[in-house]
Amino acid sequence: MVIDLKKYRIVDLSEELVPGTLNTNGEYVHGSEVRRLEIREFIYKPDNTIMHWVETETHIGTHVEFPAHYVRGGKDGTSLPIETFMGEAVGIDLGYKKPGEPLTPEDLEKAGVKSGDIVL
Repeated sequence: MVIDLKKYRIVDLSEELVPGTLNTNGEYVHGSEVRRLEIREFIYKPDNTIMHWVETETHIGTHVEFPAHYVRGGKDGTSLPIETFMGEAVGIDLGYKKPGEPLTPEDLEKAGVKSGDIVL
């Protein structure tokens, strides 16, 4: 199936991790979290291609929690269709929440979120 993307607004929610994201102590700081991240860029001499050496935790930047992370034999990223990660979304206003206040099922009900909705 081919979708005409001109009919939609695409919102990329991924966080960019590039060489230089690294702080001097080798930690990536995001909000109050400190995570290990190191990205080095270098030239691979045999063919002069630009390469990247990356050392990190698996829970850094934008990522997806796959069932395989929690259940032995669960699905991983290669087992799920791309449609799992894209689709029409609804935006909700949670401006009444205080920073750091947990999101509750009641908040989603109040906003009219239904099962299967992609929510921004």
